Amino acid sequence: MDSQSRIAGGRGTYGNAGITQVVRNFDFVQVNADAVISELTYTDDVNALTDLNLGTTTWVAGMLISAPMGKSFKSITLTSGSVLIS
Repeated sequence: MDSQSRIAGGRGTYGNAGITQVVRNFDFVQVNADAVISELTYTDDVNALTDLNLGTTTWVAGMLISAPMGKSFKSITLTSGSVLIS
């Protein structure tokens, strides 16, 4: 996805407030309620939590995490909390 599409939110927005794994391409994770994310994977199957040095700590409401340019996320699993992905 090019930079202009990323800025415009070209993939739409999807909410996740459960422990079910969500599989779809997305570039951003916005935390709505304090969340623990147990799995976050790039489209090339690399563990994004390890790559971004984020681990399985509590992400606080208001955080916005972006995939590095040239990469996208493909799946996310929450242990708790609520996020929007786009």
